[in-house]
Amino acid sequence: MTGPELDGLPEEVALLTEVRQLYATTRANPRVIRLAVRMRDMVDERPLRRAVNCAMQRYPYLCVELAQRDGQPVFLRNRREVVVFHAPSPHTLASAESNFHLLSFSWWDNWIWVDVFHGLTDGTGAYELARTLLWYYCEARYGVRLEGERIRLLGDVLSPAEWEDPVLKMHDLPEPRKAVPQEAAFDLMDDGGLGPREAARVFAVAIPEAEFMRFNIAHDGSPATMVSLLLCRAIDHTWPSRTKPLRVLLCANQRPALGAPRARHNLVGMVTLEYKDRMRGWPIERQSTIFRGMTLAQTLEGTVLEGVARQKQVAERLLAMTSDAERTAFCASLEPLGRQTATATVSYVGKANFQGSEPYIRDMRLTTGQTMPLLVEISAVNGVFKLDLMQTFTSDALVRAFLRELEHEGITYDLQDVRPVQLSAAEFPWV
Repeated sequence: MTGPELDGLPEEVALLTEVRQLYATTRANPRVIRLAVRMRDMVDERPLRRAVNCAMQRYPYLCVELAQRDGQPVFLRNRREVVVFHAPSPHTLASAESNFHLLSFSWWDNWIWVDVFHGLTDGTGAYELARTLLWYYCEARYGVRLEGERIRLLGDVLSPAEWEDPVLKMHDLPEPRKAVPQEAAFDLMDDGGLGPREAARVFAVAIPEAEFMRFNIAHDGSPATMVSLLLCRAIDHTWPSRTKPLRVLLCANQRPALGAPRARHNLVGMVTLEYKDRMRGWPIERQSTIFRGMTLAQTLEGTVLEGVARQKQVAERLLAMTSDAERTAFCASLEPLGRQTATATVSYVGKANFQGSEPYIRDMRLTTGQTMPLLVEISAVNGVFKLDLMQTFTSDALVRAFLRELEHEGITYDLQDVRPVQLSAAEFPWV
């Protein structure tokens, strides 16, 4: 058994926040998070297996498999062992090789990977799982007792607040305002000519944490808003004659607004940061203040809950459909609308906060499925910010322009490598 029997932990779970990710999953774009952690030393399989077992006992509600009841998708408790692969390449979730789980673990040399379906959880949830895993692994691997005051461990009192969907329980969400028509955003491939489309590549850029935080504080910004701004400046300098608006979508955690800090679900909203024409030529400090204000205004509780209500309407519409084919077609029809909304996406979950296990970690990287031609995932561990710039086009012109912006602001960086984005597939019936 993968986890303890708990009062109230259901054998079958009705889905809501998971639904769009389920039916948006394709072979070309699996909705999977891959969290890669490079350890200080070579990985030892035995303590890793023990750590996975402990982690799954701590998160029994993540041990599920997909099923259908009366035409509706549901999650069922999955008591099969969660698989630990000895291979650097990802495997197929929701399949026999992963024991039909929606997550798996892998290791090779000094790397550990956590692969999890994005509908099961989001970056915040994946970080929590990784913190628990690495705490148990490092204790067993090095024979030490680690501080873990803020890490979720066995012995915690588990409550329904971790596995019950807070959106499913919300019956008083605000009515979303009618969307205001807006001009399609500048498209890096169609308007910028950065095609043709190719399999996604990721450019891994490392920046010293202390240096980047000084830059953020000096400009009254956060890591996410400043990366978004530098990216906008790079695009604007590369295409100065563009006529379409330049917008970046910034991922935002909806848990605080929902009052659900411990929920395991995919609770990600979006903040739209528009680099308006009048901002061209402004000092970066003034531009940063504008972006900061946009972020604060769009992360007010009422605004976030309005976004939750809009997402809930989409999920309920999907569930009201009568076939998987209808649901996948509807999700496919939403993809071009997303491309029109913004030019790129930026995501920052926050510092890794691995605490006692952090000295045993050298590096961390985060990749995931993307709908935009450019997605920037920001992570921070062991005194280093890591920017993983994932793109689906061939040219490296935009990455080079972004690096020039870093240089212009005096920010030291290291372009560590360029590699294909490799994500686990998900073997859903409609994929």
